[in-house]
Amino acid sequence: MNRRAFLALLGGLAAGAAVGVWPRPASASTPASPSASPPAPGGDGVPAELPAIPILMFHRIDENPHSPEGISSEQLTRVLEYAWEQGYYPVNMSDIFLGRVDEIVPRGRMPLGITVDDAHRSVIFSRKTTIHADQRNERSFIEIFGDSTARHNLPPRATLFLSAVVARHTGPDGGYFGGQMSLAGVLDALSVMPGVEAAYHTRRHPRMRAMGFKQTRAVMEDQMEQFCALGVLDRIARILAYPYGARPDDQGVQALRELGFLGGVLAFPGVREGRYDEVPLCYYDGRLLNDPFLVPRVGIGALTYAFGAITAGERFREIDPVEDFRKDAQSIPRTYRSRGPAAPVETS
Repeated sequence: MNRRAFLALLGGLAAGAAVGVWPRPASASTPASPSASPPAPGGDGVPAELPAIPILMFHRIDENPHSPEGISSEQLTRVLEYAWEQGYYPVNMSDIFLGRVDEIVPRGRMPLGITVDDAHRSVIFSRKTTIHADQRNERSFIEIFGDSTARHNLPPRATLFLSAVVARHTGPDGGYFGGQMSLAGVLDALSVMPGVEAAYHTRRHPRMRAMGFKQTRAVMEDQMEQFCALGVLDRIARILAYPYGARPDDQGVQALRELGFLGGVLAFPGVREGRYDEVPLCYYDGRLLNDPFLVPRVGIGALTYAFGAITAGERFREIDPVEDFRKDAQSIPRTYRSRGPAAPVETS
């Protein structure tokens, strides 16, 4: 497909719901405008009356205890088991952005956003690995997540944010699942888990902080054009995870809006360790209350490393991921509880 045809197709998608297979429900509320965003928590500024949804951010499975962005199979299993035992219920980002959490989550249960960045091989594919002469079975994120939700009779709902090239920490296995299967093939395989969606993380993982209109649009059109060439453009949710959690400037956000994006998600080491000036909680009360392009997530386990808090080795030695999640959850003044039906509604 030539570039003119691609741009024509892109314009047609943006003129519609701009989300491909994730159309906005007619009953969904319109997200709040940026000016309506709640004040940032902290001291007397905590808006305790507003409920929030924790959104967890993962990157990869790695049995190496010093992996900078990894979590082991055993650690991920324990985090998920703890979450379900506490009454959390998995949702993906489209559920939050489209205001359909109450359609998915049974009444009284607490929604928990599940996201995975970078499209690392370990998200989809399991393997045998050797750590210090000890052979281990490194199970994939999807396998662990699917087994864990099945044990608790929960629907496996999550968002996989996709990049084609991720340098430095991920090595050759980073980006579009390590090249072990075509992206279309991976999405076909994931169709047995219809609540697991794919979304944008840019093609080459650049730092987008302070990017303007023209550069932001070029970065996103680059990945859209690749998705179009791969035949998957209409299968990718129009939601962006900013690489390194770095948001473009206001003009860059305007470019995202014009391309039909519902919003963008940030990254923090943890709720209790919120940094920068963005709101470190995802406020939700039947609809998303944050500026939709400033929706925060929190990292679990070693991910604090990426933000310069402490090193990866220290993170694994001193902080248990379950304890990490427990403290993050306790930092939320009021966790949102679904007002939906007593039983979940089947939906894709």
